[in-house]
Amino acid sequence: MIQQDDKIFQLLLESIEKKLSSQKMGRMRSKHIQAIKGVVYYLRTGCGFRMIPIYYGAPTTVYYWFKRMADLGCFEEVWQESLVKLNENGKLKMMNQSIDCSIVKAPGGGDKTARNPFDKGKFATKRSIAVDEHGIPISCVLGSARQHDTKLFNKTIESINPSIKFRYAIMHLDKGYDSKYVETALFNHYYLPLIARKKNRKLPSRIKMKKSKNRWVVERTFSWINRFNALFLRWQRKESHYYQLLCCALAIITLRFL
Repeated sequence: MIQQDDKIFQLLLESIEKKLSSQKMGRMRSKHIQAIKGVVYYLRTGCGFRMIPIYYGAPTTVYYWFKRMADLGCFEEVWQESLVKLNENGKLKMMNQSIDCSIVKAPGGGDKTARNPFDKGKFATKRSIAVDEHGIPISCVLGSARQHDTKLFNKTIESINPSIKFRYAIMHLDKGYDSKYVETALFNHYYLPLIARKKNRKLPSRIKMKKSKNRWVVERTFSWINRFNALFLRWQRKESHYYQLLCCALAIITLRFL
């Protein structure tokens, strides 16, 4: 875990330095190195910014650098760079892919949240992710809890990095995606569907119902994400802040396979 934190810290530091290297005006940057480590500490523990140890700097300083890196998209950039490196090393298996959604409670509300009809009307948000054959996250999209999984399906595929896309890959999906809309989207993006069929849906006799043996990896990836305590519940009201924090966790998961 310490080695993974060191890797993500170095990549975040390189990303923020590259984007701020052209800064010529403003106050002098100080203690940003420890503050970036404090952001990773916050991601893993889920404690409030006021509870972060003073070793990482003042809470306002840590939050300032978190907000700045989120606005600049540093977390997503590091995640995408890690995926490209994995693809170049041949460790990204894109022949079999899976997509699924999970609902996360959002007690504070905010962007892309809605009242969850399955949890007494409490505010929640939905995460839609795509993974490869080993469960490495390759795409992520946020939506409200009231949106159906199929509404986020097309956006999830389109957000996959074009440099790592693989034509005619097999897409493993559960029964929630058994619809003509999803099948059309898959064929438009050159995917071969392997969907768990609904019992009440009438299909031609030549089409056989097959069970997927690779869909479980996406459930395991959700378990990996939920181990980051800052993501188990959504406390960030701003969508971009929660999404960038999620990208940081996905980058750490991706770096495990390098």
